[in-house]
Amino acid sequence: MSAHLLLTAVAKTISVVQVARMGEDEAFRFFCELRWHATGGEPVCPHCGCLAVYHYRARRLFKCKACLKQFSVTSGTIFHSRKLPIRDMLVAIAIFVNAAKGVSALQLGKRRVVVVMRERGGRTYPFVTDSEAEAVETIKRESGGGKMCH
Repeated sequence: MSAHLLLTAVAKTISVVQVARMGEDEAFRFFCELRWHATGGEPVCPHCGCLAVYHYRARRLFKCKACLKQFSVTSGTIFHSRKLPIRDMLVAIAIFVNAAKGVSALQLGKRRVVVVMRERGGRTYPFVTDSEAEAVETIKRESGGGKMCH
């Protein structure tokens, strides 16, 4: 299995200035290289692990030839379902990996609530909300009224 994208040697050496100078296309290619460093930036299906994928370049999506599921470069990461430009995500990564003791979420931007739901013996679901009340409502909605968490 590949290492976490923030633990790669490339991620540890990127600078905020380097990322800030990138265009969105260059940032997308660089994010692909970080995400799928073991395959030289070529996408790997997060659902089945297949290396054969279709490229939808106009929408920056991929479709697995084996399981036929669509995915993006951010699928399965903390950036999944976020509308931020890829370059902004890379800036956050650069700030985080270059900080000696890490960076709190408050230092990266607006005050938000970061929540992580974890299924017993299952997946982990991180998400960000604007308030604690919104986080509670999201947990109730996503867990089916408490059915997910035992």
